[in-house]
Amino acid sequence: MDSLQFSDLLRILIWMIPILFTVLYSIAGFFIYRKKRFYVYLKNQKKNQIEGVKIGYNFFLLWFSGLFFGIISYLRGITKYGIYFTTISIAIILLIIPYYFNFMQIRDLVTSENFVLIFLYYFYWYCSYICGKHGNKLYIKYLLSKGYEFANTDPEVIRILKEKWNI
Repeated sequence: MDSLQFSDLLRILIWMIPILFTVLYSIAGFFIYRKKRFYVYLKNQKKNQIEGVKIGYNFFLLWFSGLFFGIISYLRGITKYGIYFTTISIAIILLIIPYYFNFMQIRDLVTSENFVLIFLYYFYWYCSYICGKHGNKLYIKYLLSKGYEFANTDPEVIRILKEKWNI
């Protein structure tokens, strides 16, 4: 069995940086944001539905917004990032398929020379970070465009949201 060389460790590090950043950010965010949670409630008068949206960082979107070709982003009305995730997923599949059918080693695919795959990988995690950071704001804007109105929310909170998020 070969021992790991510096180039192998560098390759592993290149692929692990976004995941490590996301894990550390999630752990830190849990302790930072857990006492600052408050919700905005929106009501649709036609359907008599009420949606509660947490203000702040959305860790669910951070981890899962890009799964299954971005379907979660589409369901939450974040179509721009859903298109990004769909495009990235298709591009990664198209890059990996030749290696699968030619029985090439995946190690050959995951090299520092394959800049396109590394770029797509980092862009995927960047889009996931942005969805986590701005996902709730975009979801509130989506609900407001679908006919929802603010319900049972402090007027001061609504004023701050309108100033901060340009709703």
